[in-house]
Amino acid sequence: MGRKLNLDGAHLKKAIVSILLALFYLVSAAASARECTCKDLAALRRRAQRAGMAEAAWKEIHGWARGLRRSPPLPASNKELNVRFAELMNHPKGSWESIMGQAVGTGEEPPQIGGLNPKGEPVIDENFQSQNCDDVIAAVRLHEEAHKGFFLAISLSRFSSELMPANLLWLRSESEVEAYRAEKDFLQGKADELQKKCKKSYQASGHSGELDFSGLVCDLEKPFTVSGSRINYKFQFSPSSPAAGTVKITAAAGPITEEGGGTYAIEGADTENPKIAVTGSVLGRAPVASRRTGGTFYIDLTPLETNECGDTQ
Repeated sequence: MGRKLNLDGAHLKKAIVSILLALFYLVSAAASARECTCKDLAALRRRAQRAGMAEAAWKEIHGWARGLRRSPPLPASNKELNVRFAELMNHPKGSWESIMGQAVGTGEEPPQIGGLNPKGEPVIDENFQSQNCDDVIAAVRLHEEAHKGFFLAISLSRFSSELMPANLLWLRSESEVEAYRAEKDFLQGKADELQKKCKKSYQASGHSGELDFSGLVCDLEKPFTVSGSRINYKFQFSPSSPAAGTVKITAAAGPITEEGGGTYAIEGADTENPKIAVTGSVLGRAPVASRRTGGTFYIDLTPLETNECGDTQ
C-alpha cells in the first residue's frame, strides 16, 4: 500500500500556495516568450534605427562630458545627461548642434525600460516585455549587459574615473554609446535574418491620373504583373533585386496602343505602407497622331494576411 500523507491545515495551505506560485511563474514565462515573426519585421527595423540614433546622440553627449565643447558647462549630474539625451532624441539631427550649445533644459528624463539590479543582472520593465517579441527584449538585455561589461572592464576611461570621480559622467556617456551600438547591431542582424524568411505577398492597388491599378504580387524577387484600367494597361515588372528592377509597359484598345518602359524601386518595404515607384515613359499611337509621355507614379502595396498566392511563393 502507498504511504498516507498527513497534512495539517498550515502545511496544506503552504503546499497549495507553492503550487499556485509555480503555475503562475510557468504561465508568466510562457506568456512573455513570443517569437518574432514577419509581422514584427518593421518594428525590429524601427528599433534598430532608433538605437542607431541614440548611439549618435550619446556620442554628442560624450563629447560634452569630456569637455570638448566650450559651452555649456560640463554636466553635473546623470539627470542632466538624461534630459539632454531626451532633447536630442525629440528633435531632428539637423538641430542637434544648436541644442548641444545651449544650457540643459528642465524637461523630463526619458522613460527607463531596462537596468541592472543590485546583483548586476539585467532587468526589463514587465509592460515592455509583454508588448514586444523576444528579439526586441533580448536587444534591451544585451544593452544592459554591455553597460555591465563596460564598467567591469579594465580601460583607460575606467582608470581615469577611479582617479577622478568627476569623470564618472564621462564614463557613463561612453558606456551608453557602446550599449546602444550593441543593441543596434543585434537588432539589425535579427531583422536581416527575419527578412530572408519573410517572402511577403501583396495586393497592388491605388491610382494615378485616370489609371486604377490592380494585381497580386506574390514575391518581389520574381517577375510580376500589375494591370491598369482604361485601355488595358499591363505593367510587367522584372526584378534585379527585391527592391528594384525594370518595367515593361503595354496597352491596347482598338486602334490605340501604348508601349514603353522604365525602372522601378520599392519604397518603404519595411513599413506598413510600401509602394512601387515607377519611372518611365510610353509612346502612344492612334490613327491620327502619336505622343510620348513620361514621369513617375506610385502603386500601393498592401501586405496580404491570407494565402492568395498559395504555393507560388
